[in-house]
Amino acid sequence: MNDRQRILIGDDRSWTFLLETAARTAFICVVLLVLFKLTGRKEVRQFSVMVLIVIIGLGPAAGDPMFYHDVPLLPAMVAILVVLLPYRLLDQWTDRAARVGEWVEGTVGRVLDNGVVHQKALNKEGLSLEEFFGDKRTYHVEHPGQVKAAHVEVKGDLSVFF
Repeated sequence: MNDRQRILIGDDRSWTFLLETAARTAFICVVLLVLFKLTGRKEVRQFSVMVLIVIIGLGPAAGDPMFYHDVPLLPAMVAILVVLLPYRLLDQWTDRAARVGEWVEGTVGRVLDNGVVHQKALNKEGLSLEEFFGDKRTYHVEHPGQVKAAHVEVKGDLSVFF
């Protein structure tokens, strides 16, 4: 085995390992998407679910080949492409199809209406009552009656209307 093959695909690996890398990466991305959907928005507040998956996927795929001589370049490039290309396609799809966008990124959830807290809506958003009241305190709200409406935005931030 020459150095070029070792650098590109690694020791003791065949070219079919690139296909395996693509399949493994796609599988992990789907698993992450499902897990993030199940955990709710509060876990990923400042990032969209898809951006978080891209960050998680690109970190090791881009960084490991830089530092570790036993991590070949081509499987890393395949992983990067399998993360970025579907992300870009899904991003375009969510722009064109509202239902896909709602499923992937979520929708705005109304959790308080005219001073009444909707516990089912909080549960759906993955927020406990304590977390909700904590978020409201950042708006200097002492009592739910002070608020006309409160929404949990797509990225998990709370919007309060007095």
